[in-house]
Amino acid sequence: MVGTRLRVQGVEFGYKSVPVLEDIGFSAEAGEVVGILGPNGSGKTTLLKCMNKALTPKAGSVLVDDRDVSILERKEIAKEMVKLFGAEAKTVTVEIKYRREVGEFVRKIEKAHRDAERSTLVFR
Repeated sequence: MVGTRLRVQGVEFGYKSVPVLEDIGFSAEAGEVVGILGPNGSGKTTLLKCMNKALTPKAGSVLVDDRDVSILERKEIAKEMVKLFGAEAKTVTVEIKYRREVGEFVRKIEKAHRDAERSTLVFR
């Protein structure tokens, strides 16, 4: 199948008063490999649960082949998820060293963001 297989648009979710996902959006074309990276507790599993209707997003939508997951039966969602992630998936081996490097990179970005929020720049 050619075209967009998966589209996540403006998905938001939180547990009680704690927001976890805010305005998440991306799409995956047929044959494309997409990775979800982030530190522990950043919402990766929550996003996957919203994508397969195990959780209901507070806002936004998840579309598989232009069909909204929220109106599909669980059995149909399971079939679609197998098509998306199972039969066509290739095994990808990620070495521990690479995972460490990705983790360090994410931590550096987070630190730079925190530092930037605390800094005040003055231009003259």
